[in-house]
Amino acid sequence: MSDKYIILVVDDDLALRKLYAEYLSTTGLHVDTAATGAEAAEQLQGHVYDLVLIDLKLPDMNGIELLKLTRKISPDTIPVILSGHATIELTIEAITLGAFDFLLKPVQLPKLSIVIQNGLERRRILLQNKKLISELQIAKQNLEAGIRQRTEQLKKSEQKFRTLYDSAPDVYYTVDTRGRIIDCNKMATEFFGCTRRELKAKHLLDLYTSDNFELVTSMVPTPDGKGGKVRHQEVAVKRSDGSVACVEINSNLLYDSDGKVIGALTIQRDVTARKNAEVALRESEERYRTIFQTAEVALLEVEYDQLKAALDKLREQGKRDWNKYLSSNPDFLTFAGSMLRVVDANRAAIKLFKAESKNSLLGELSKLFNRPDSVFQKDFIKAIAEEHGTFQAESAFSTLEAEKIHTLISLAIPRNEATFRNLLVSLVDITERRKTEEEKDQLLEKLHQLNRQLETLAVTDGLTKLYNHRFFMETINREFSRSHRMGLSLALLIADIDDFKNFNDTYGHQFGDEILVKISEILRTARRGSDIVARYGGEEFVLLLPDTGLEQAVIVAEKLRKKVENSVIDSKPDKLKVTISVGAYAMERSSLHNPKDLLMLADKALYRAKRAGKNRVCTVEEGTAVL
Repeated sequence: MSDKYIILVVDDDLALRKLYAEYLSTTGLHVDTAATGAEAAEQLQGHVYDLVLIDLKLPDMNGIELLKLTRKISPDTIPVILSGHATIELTIEAITLGAFDFLLKPVQLPKLSIVIQNGLERRRILLQNKKLISELQIAKQNLEAGIRQRTEQLKKSEQKFRTLYDSAPDVYYTVDTRGRIIDCNKMATEFFGCTRRELKAKHLLDLYTSDNFELVTSMVPTPDGKGGKVRHQEVAVKRSDGSVACVEINSNLLYDSDGKVIGALTIQRDVTARKNAEVALRESEERYRTIFQTAEVALLEVEYDQLKAALDKLREQGKRDWNKYLSSNPDFLTFAGSMLRVVDANRAAIKLFKAESKNSLLGELSKLFNRPDSVFQKDFIKAIAEEHGTFQAESAFSTLEAEKIHTLISLAIPRNEATFRNLLVSLVDITERRKTEEEKDQLLEKLHQLNRQLETLAVTDGLTKLYNHRFFMETINREFSRSHRMGLSLALLIADIDDFKNFNDTYGHQFGDEILVKISEILRTARRGSDIVARYGGEEFVLLLPDTGLEQAVIVAEKLRKKVENSVIDSKPDKLKVTISVGAYAMERSSLHNPKDLLMLADKALYRAKRAGKNRVCTVEEGTAVL
């Protein structure tokens, strides 16, 4: 063993304590001993033991009491019970209370070592399982905290610009190079007494009195940069209620990242409040620029006029079920992708796709969405075709440097009456989140593997690989209840290797283990599909036969007996014949009321087979022995 495990041996027999301690020490274990239950309890209070070996009979308490005390003091410690004699009831009680195994004295030291190794392995897996669960909980908490933080940041980033713009103390509105208002703030709607939509539908000339038309004309931005620049001009403006107000206006040109004039921002204020508002205006402008330059969400403006025209043509042809159409026409998806063109991108998008400049991102959207899965591509085009207001999905793409990224994509589709006619695509990098999720999935898979190993160890006999005594007792209780409830037959065979002690004495315990393994393999391969085969203890095996009467059970038992009799086990220098005696009993139509009765009667039949000369099958009734 690679780790230094510590075990406690509790036995009132000094010779046995020394024997167990000396032998187990040779296997790499640290062994403490105790002669009484009280002494063991004191050591358990002051030490952490990986495994406790408990003799059932102690001078001051029985082994069951010490087993309960062990489970209470140290729940992770693996208990193993030793006893010179044991009943089925006592065995069941010990297993139920948490004993890993129940061994009969005199116990073979190699067998004892195997049981202890299996028990320590079970403890190791249990502790590792707890550790993995804790790691998963921590990973989950970190992931959830990261998602909450990222979500909050996104919300703040999306709200900051509009909050600052709308909360400005002056009237703000933006015009394009034709003099049309394309945006305005809340103060503008309050000042002019109309809604934002109504204001955005107006031209500059609609806001000013006719005596100011010449000045208004100079406020319209021109591509050469001459128009659109107005400083500290006082003009008369018309409100929706017909009233006229005198305001001071300042108009500034707006440029894109290439220095091209794209419009003008007009700031309008009451003349009387001009001096007080100058400081606030500068601060507001600075905040506006800072938010625009440091926005963390990648944004792409996508032109889709050609695709919209193609979709309108399909609608005229009667196409309405877009999911069906796109699924049956994959070529249209490629065609549709080529008609989506990126016309603008912000700095966050340039950073996300690792581009040298914005120009690298302009052009066909498929150049950026270079590795989307077919489902995403179909759903993306479907959302545009069905004119949904928004669409959101996750997909993987590559940067311009061929680096794979996972993104959360949101698509905003303009309404038919909207002035802004392009699609707006936002992308959030979720690569790290996906990586964390994959790591969590790997931890979960490892946990499942360990659980499967633990389940196998819990129900399997370490030497023969058959089901163990504990699993068999659970199964017979369950099958007995089912058969009794439904009025079905249930047969039990108990098989015992004849003269097994002589084989051990003559050829040694290692050869005895080989016999047990060989017989187990014969029973396993010869059983029927629904039969349960288990090692009952020592050289005894049990076969539980659901829905089987006594006559058929005897036939099955006889076939097994002959297979064992006809098998040969190699030894040095001989080839040996091994036989088994089998006791059979079957519950017919709920004739019994307790699975213990079924075990007792099958054991009684086995006793008759032994007394009748061995190597035979017997039932509890007279004259049913089969040679």
